[in-house]
Amino acid sequence: MGGAVTDFISSVNGLIYCDLIATQFVGEDKVRVIRSFIVWPPTGIHLYQNIYYFPVEKSEFQDIRIEIKKMDDEYPEFQDNDVPVNVVLHFRGV
Repeated sequence: MGGAVTDFISSVNGLIYCDLIATQFVGEDKVRVIRSFIVWPPTGIHLYQNIYYFPVEKSEFQDIRIEIKKMDDEYPEFQDNDVPVNVVLHFRGV
């Protein structure tokens, strides 16, 4: 992966942010990004085979903030007939 969450990103990609993890480089910016994804895949479904584990910076929390943004830092527009978004977080004990 070249030391970064995303090696190749374009205008059709989006990013999933999470406030729990340590910052990662995306281009020249350090952000709390879990993964990049194609904003509108043909099937409407993203299934990932590889699970990425990132350092967690908070030892205690009640809420987890997840944001999905397009590469232009705008939120994607979801329609009523779009597939619901489900984000699954795995925590691994140390």
